Amino acid sequence: MPLDNTGIGTVTPRVDEDFVHRLMQQPFSSNQWGGQQADNYGIGSSSSRLWDTMLNQPTISSAPQGDAKNSYSEMVKNIFTKYPGLKSFSNPDDYQVIDDNEQMNSQLRNHNTGIEFQGKGETDYQYSDSDPKIQLPNSDKHRIYIAPDKLRPEDRPDAIKLDILSHAMHNNPDYNKFTQDLKGKLYAQYGQKMVDGNDGVDGYVRGYLSDSPDYAVTKKELGFLPQGYFHKLDNILATGKASDATINIKDNRSVEMASGTAIDPKSKFGGTYDKATIQEIVSKAKDRGIDPNTALALSLQETGLGNGNSGNPLQVSQWGMTDEQFDAHAKDPIGYGLDMLKQKLDYGKKAGFKTEAGQIQAYNGYGKIGPATDLGMGDEYAAPNKSFYGIPVTKDNPIDTKINPVYGKRVIDLRENVIKQSPEIQKIIEDLWAADDKTPAQSVFSQKFRVQK
Repeated sequence: MPLDNTGIGTVTPRVDEDFVHRLMQQPFSSNQWGGQQADNYGIGSSSSRLWDTMLNQPTISSAPQGDAKNSYSEMVKNIFTKYPGLKSFSNPDDYQVIDDNEQMNSQLRNHNTGIEFQGKGETDYQYSDSDPKIQLPNSDKHRIYIAPDKLRPEDRPDAIKLDILSHAMHNNPDYNKFTQDLKGKLYAQYGQKMVDGNDGVDGYVRGYLSDSPDYAVTKKELGFLPQGYFHKLDNILATGKASDATINIKDNRSVEMASGTAIDPKSKFGGTYDKATIQEIVSKAKDRGIDPNTALALSLQETGLGNGNSGNPLQVSQWGMTDEQFDAHAKDPIGYGLDMLKQKLDYGKKAGFKTEAGQIQAYNGYGKIGPATDLGMGDEYAAPNKSFYGIPVTKDNPIDTKINPVYGKRVIDLRENVIKQSPEIQKIIEDLWAADDKTPAQSVFSQKFRVQK
């Protein structure tokens, strides 16, 4: 079930392994497993029917060892030590882990859970309408109730960690942005029904963070994501921010290349940008034989290197995509965008455009730009555009981009006068080139795309 504010259903207790083995040998149908396809584990994923069957087996009895209160307090401190970024939006003193009382344990036992989260300010608890309400003390803290006979001592540190992380991280805007992107990719890959049936995006985040066998299937289902995808989550946990490093880019241009006129301050791109996004664009551009400076300049023009659209840094239009294309873009938006750029550059050459600006223009199209350009649905009452790239336009005098490839000129302008003027970006390019080619960066990179002095 998807997580809610109560945290119910957040951790699955261990079950008898022989029973699971026997269960996996039984024939099954798609209906039996919640409509999911089985994988190599034979069980598809954590469908509710599967887990209900397993969890109704005899419970595990294991008494707390040592001083539970002190032990739990140390567990919480260790979690915040391991993930220091939590301290930027949460506090270890705000959490209390408690062995449940008789009333709470009765509800936990009846509903086959071994752990329950109660947030600050919550004074009573009721799992369902058929259960009696239980009054809970210490409402000034987040409380995590443990059922000792359900959750073994060796499993509790991981269970407590996941409960704290799951609830605390929702206070972090970078985490919420990350999970929105992850949810989109999961929906594209598996469909909303399957993802929501696996505890939603929270269940998959738990799969990434946990080494428990209970999350082995969920962890495996994350395998389609590109390498390094969880880099941002790691950074949030380490620093409280999605990126461990940003790059400040200066834009000292004073003249618009396409028109030769003074540049509009709104057309300047100085600012702070995500280093990880820049690194990924550079690396994948190299893999495709694309000038990384051009790729970065194009992304800067389209989305501000992902600042304006982190899930689609090269602003690939999804209009008219097939299901296969949509899924491929969701899995690797940067790689997909660069593949499209490569195709468009080849198209521009084959179409007979001799200049680089003319070939780059293919990415934006070869139409005419007039007052109504860029006005879409809902913009019918918006003021018409008076100019593009510093060039005035009217209905009778639009810009013909086959003759004047202004978009291509803008990308080249950003490449030569912004991207190539950033020492940090050039260092990233040279370092990645050297690492991949195992030769000195200067000699390799200068042969292709290095700034010409």
